[in-house]
Amino acid sequence: METELNEKKEKLKKKLIYLKHKMAKFFDCDNNYIKFSDPFYADEKSKINAEIMLVDREASSLRKFNASTYYFNFEVEYIKREGIRYEENFYGYENLSEFFKKVSAEIEKLR
Repeated sequence: METELNEKKEKLKKKLIYLKHKMAKFFDCDNNYIKFSDPFYADEKSKINAEIMLVDREASSLRKFNASTYYFNFEVEYIKREGIRYEENFYGYENLSEFFKKVSAEIEKLR
């Protein structure tokens, strides 16, 4: 049982690295500007807190750095089907751009 859980944790770790890379590409930012909390494992899902810092390149200069940090939570499902649950919607790993668009729309509302 514990071996199975360790395998799931390792698989989730790889998925989060993949997710971070894709998210950095979508938001055109460095991987270091995206941080995920350690997953909280519950039933067939893992709850994760995320932080993304976006630099305003138009307003930033060598002397002045303008950035905003945004926080959101999502769940990663790994038993019944693999993907992300955010704001009552499920996004499979094959359509991450829809998840990123949803997060981007939420960020734009806050700006």
